Amino acid sequence: RSGTCKTYFAKWMCGDPSTTLECNCACTPEPDLRDFDTLFHQLILFDEAAPTMVIRQKKLFQSPPSNVLLGSSATNCHSYNVFVSGTRMVVCSNDWTTKKNALPAEDIEWLDSNSIFLKIDSPMY
Repeated sequence: RSGTCKTYFAKWMCGDPSTTLECNCACTPEPDLRDFDTLFHQLILFDEAAPTMVIRQKKLFQSPPSNVLLGSSATNCHSYNVFVSGTRMVVCSNDWTTKKNALPAEDIEWLDSNSIFLKIDSPMY
């Protein structure tokens, strides 16, 4: 539900909102993490991310102890690596459940097995 302060609450989860990298993920197939600094950012907030984006970026969301290649293309001339291991990740979405339930069963199972879901239907303030 919109207007519950999910994004605002998530920004403050680590105490200092400046240590949160907020990515606007509405309508994007891949988050832009070029500004991510593994030594500074404690949390990555994927605002309005869709379950399909998370499924396409499984390696990123599994936070392996290795670099993750993003920005891939036919020539990879704009690709870059990020090291997100140990970094908290939060997805805020107003329609997560509806979009998740439209996915194939194996994708729903992967999301359910690899995430914690909190339904927010009232203001968090």
